[in-house]
Amino acid sequence: MGKRRLSPLGALVLVVAIAAVVALVVVVVQEVRRPPGPDCLQVDPALVAAIASRPRDDPIRPIAARAVRDRWVKGRASFTYEDYYVIAMGFVAPDGSTNQGIWVLGTDADEPEHDAPLAVSGPIDGMNSTVEPVNDAARRWTNWPGHDIPLTGQDRSVLDVGQCR
Repeated sequence: MGKRRLSPLGALVLVVAIAAVVALVVVVVQEVRRPPGPDCLQVDPALVAAIASRPRDDPIRPIAARAVRDRWVKGRASFTYEDYYVIAMGFVAPDGSTNQGIWVLGTDADEPEHDAPLAVSGPIDGMNSTVEPVNDAARRWTNWPGHDIPLTGQDRSVLDVGQCR
């Protein structure tokens, strides 16, 4: 009996199958090597200042901020932006208390490059970007409108940003 040769179509199918298996192995290895926990982002100081720039009464003093990308709220919002980020910011309130506010940023700005801080390129005007309070501290101490982005303290991204340091 002689050896059977693969037809050109059979060879192509074999190459595609091998490429698919290799791609799957790469994805699995990357996911396994990924550290546990959320993908936390630093927040650009200009964005931190912009959030703090709308105090309800007297100014607040930001301490530190971190963010995570929310991949689920886009489908629930009535006016959609390209990306949504949940931002947790520690701050000192006018009464001297230390608080943790949580806001959501909807933006059409480009996604941050690897290890680059989250920033917006234009005004936070409700068209290019918007900021809305999520928790009581953000609503109590800042004067951002909150009416369009359906995010609560129980959403995964809100819980994740609480783990960021």
